[in-house]
Amino acid sequence: VGQPKDKQLGAVGNSLIIKGKSNLISKKNNLKIPKFQKKLTNAEMDFKKALRFYRYGKSLKTSRVLFESFLNKYPNDILSDDAQFWIAKTYYLEKKFEQAILSFSRLQVDFPKGNMVPDSIFFEAMSYLNFGDKASAKELLSRLIGMFPNTDASRKARKKLKSF
Repeated sequence: VGQPKDKQLGAVGNSLIIKGKSNLISKKNNLKIPKFQKKLTNAEMDFKKALRFYRYGKSLKTSRVLFESFLNKYPNDILSDDAQFWIAKTYYLEKKFEQAILSFSRLQVDFPKGNMVPDSIFFEAMSYLNFGDKASAKELLSRLIGMFPNTDASRKARKKLKSF
């Protein structure tokens, strides 16, 4: 009986041979794990800097300035909707709900297919609620559930609507 084969790996059994990569096996037959490090783009480095400052820094305002700078430099980057989300979230955390509403709404308009849209709708609704506009909050939560039914934001929206 032969040993089973894997398409990307050689024979499967007592020893592991990666096809075309025999230098990854040491003389003692221990697998050496190659380290692949992706070089970050300037945009990714700038975004990570702003996010790090948001998470570990003391000033939400400074974090917001860094995210705004990111958006000015990279308006069409894949992380642009994320940057807009974190800008809005800084306003939300500072309890500046009017600015938060405008910023979350801007994300939905400027990046309608962005991955942060469901979260932005949820936090826009929470901003309206904190601002005292329960009707707008309910409308946004219902819209979120209809547009993005299988997201974490939608699950939070359902829970929030039940509490009304």
